[in-house]
Amino acid sequence: EEDESENDDDIDSDSDGDNSDSDEESDEEEVNETEEKKASSTKQKRPMKRIVRFKTFRSHRGVMEKAWLSIMKLPLPNQALKHALQMLSSQILMKVHNPLRFADFFMNAYGSHSQSVIPMLALDGLFWLMTEKGLE
Repeated sequence: EEDESENDDDIDSDSDGDNSDSDEESDEEEVNETEEKKASSTKQKRPMKRIVRFKTFRSHRGVMEKAWLSIMKLPLPNQALKHALQMLSSQILMKVHNPLRFADFFMNAYGSHSQSVIPMLALDGLFWLMTEKGLE
């Protein structure tokens, strides 16, 4: 009987050892789960960046045209007006849907500034509209 009880103690001690291993494993699993939850919660707390994508180049051109028309409605200082006229004539008019919408802006710039280079820049835009888009 004594031999059987010693064997039982050995089995119990072995099972305690197994339990301690499984306890360590479960502790590790709990730590890993906690770390994963923290990581996922920090990912969720980050603000989502809003990305605006234009579906087509055509919609991009329409937005660009609206932006430039809005700029043209502002009272621009002479230096900004010179720069805007140069940009419109050389780069923007070719890329917008309806460049004829800028004709009034060029006409106003031509008529309102008689003592500077601004009327010459406005004539450049008007000339392009006349030759390329049939402005009369």
